[in-house]
Amino acid sequence: CFVLNFILASSTNITVSSCSTSTCIGQETPYRTSIVTALYPFDGNTNDQSGYYTGVAFGTSVPSFPSAGAYIGQAIYLNPASQQYVQIPNINLSKQSFTLQAWLYPQSMTTSSDYGIFSQCDSSSVCLSLSLRSGRFVLSFDSMNSNNITLTGSTLVSSSVIVHITVVYDAIRFQQQIYVDGQIDAVSHGMVNSYQGDSSSSTTTTTIGRSLSFARGTSYFQGRIDHFIISAGVARSACQISNDASLVVYYPFDTTGTYNDYSVNLCNGIASGTTIASSGRVNQALSFTSSTSYFQSQCYPRMRANDQSFSFSLWVNPTSTTSGGTLVHLSSNSNGNGTCYDLLVFTSTGALVCQWLYANNSTDSAQGPVIPANTSTHVVVVYSYKSGVRLFINGQFSTSSNTGSFSVFDASSPWYITLGNKSPLGSSASLSCQSGSIPISSGSFSGSIDEFRMYNRELNNQEICVLANP
Repeated sequence: CFVLNFILASSTNITVSSCSTSTCIGQETPYRTSIVTALYPFDGNTNDQSGYYTGVAFGTSVPSFPSAGAYIGQAIYLNPASQQYVQIPNINLSKQSFTLQAWLYPQSMTTSSDYGIFSQCDSSSVCLSLSLRSGRFVLSFDSMNSNNITLTGSTLVSSSVIVHITVVYDAIRFQQQIYVDGQIDAVSHGMVNSYQGDSSSSTTTTTIGRSLSFARGTSYFQGRIDHFIISAGVARSACQISNDASLVVYYPFDTTGTYNDYSVNLCNGIASGTTIASSGRVNQALSFTSSTSYFQSQCYPRMRANDQSFSFSLWVNPTSTTSGGTLVHLSSNSNGNGTCYDLLVFTSTGALVCQWLYANNSTDSAQGPVIPANTSTHVVVVYSYKSGVRLFINGQFSTSSNTGSFSVFDASSPWYITLGNKSPLGSSASLSCQSGSIPISSGSFSGSIDEFRMYNRELNNQEICVLANP
């Protein structure tokens, strides 16, 4: 049977002085600044989200943009048999720092093949090249030279596994770096000169999904590419890269850009029946005032096969402790239905319940404390395969699944996150969603939500402490 490990959290936060200052919380890539030169979400097209560097797809057939295999939204599917790739306007990466990032879902790789990810080649065949070669990432600044020097990653990437890649050149340190899933994977030794190609020439070609090298010729990617980001003139820090790879969405819910995602993914949401509360826990908050109020985004991502952890963090301020309501609802369909469940929901007596969906499509739950009305309370849900599900209130551990290791359900396409209600159709919507053994009062939430974050990893206690003490 299910054993509940319950500890009532104190209403007092862990003091700020006890929080570690060495976490990367708060050191995210700045929102919509020049640090991002171009972003290709590949949501049905090859457009750059800034509007300046729109790409053009090439190949003997037109690439598709499926949701299956995408990290968020859609991804571009490239087939090397059709020599598919995207050519983009030239972005100056020569003789300066730069950062390249993308989510990749390689498919049907052979151990000895080379799969092109990115290249920039001038008319003299001076080529910057990034590829996945024999299962490892390979970077070269002069790939068409027979004597070119490459930086090869240490992580062996598998087929049909979503992975985040970051490549950095730091012109101050004269150093190349490769990061996999936000962690350093390879660093160049000695001084490495910057890429010397002529980025400004009209004959220079810049491509996504294709690379050139002396050893392998022209190589094409096989699989999905999602959220390809180019930052010219910027060597992102280790903390920024860690957040770029793990912070899925961040909604501050402030007056400016109320429904915008402030993570590097820019996965904006929509809302109805909500207002801006002038006094949130941090600046403003999103207020839910009616039975049809909701916020939604299609930003619950694919799980990484080697680490299916996730964490949700938010501030909640209910206007009543007995009205129940859904805080966080996850669903495969935009109407809240399909494969669906309330991740965070109240009981009719105001107790907070955390639910999760197992890989076998069954649901379980754990009950936390009663959340006080008209008071901002910080809530964190953390899941990892080894530790199960844990609930933290105001920075302190509250309750856990206490069932040992288990896997959660992983959909083939990104899901919808709905806040403040179980459905955009309102609390009266008829849904066929999963529910655990603890009675819940699903539906419209009355109150405000602030500083919503989702990570694709397990937050540690110190990071939770920092989030609970803004």
